[in-house]
Amino acid sequence: PEPQTAHNDTKTPWAVPGVVQAEDFDDPGYKGLRLVAMEKSGELLLKSKCVRLSARRFERTVLKLDGSESKENVREKIAAHIREAALDGDSFLEVVLEGHVPVSFRFAREDLGKLTEKVGYLRLTDRTVMVYAPREGEKESFQTVFARKVAEKCGDEALRSEILKCGFAALEKKE
Repeated sequence: PEPQTAHNDTKTPWAVPGVVQAEDFDDPGYKGLRLVAMEKSGELLLKSKCVRLSARRFERTVLKLDGSESKENVREKIAAHIREAALDGDSFLEVVLEGHVPVSFRFAREDLGKLTEKVGYLRLTDRTVMVYAPREGEKESFQTVFARKVAEKCGDEALRSEILKCGFAALEKKE
């Protein structure tokens, strides 16, 4: 916004900083303003400093999975991001999982373990695509029959993945 003139005797110019507290993961980082002071005593002196106003910050990280990751490997990638980004109790972190994964791969909030204690809030968003690839000599189970039937009947990869995820969640009594 355009600088305003303050309602005081000095007519000090000021500007509105905008949103001082982010509200979601689409607005990452701490919020604040830059405080600037100008003095003229002989020559122009300009002083400036950042002032943090927000109580928390939102961050998002995207983990690209190649289908061979274990739950422990995914947990370690998340822990590494928390360390490298210096996230703590005032940080809200969204972890987005992407990539193609086998139907046997599941990573849910409960798989995060103690990582949820390292930040103020941790949200898990699963954008993975489940891929059914039968293995030689694999013993048939209700899950493998379900996955095979869905793979045979549904040609659209994204829709097939959603059907598999919902079906497996129902079989595991999760919503």
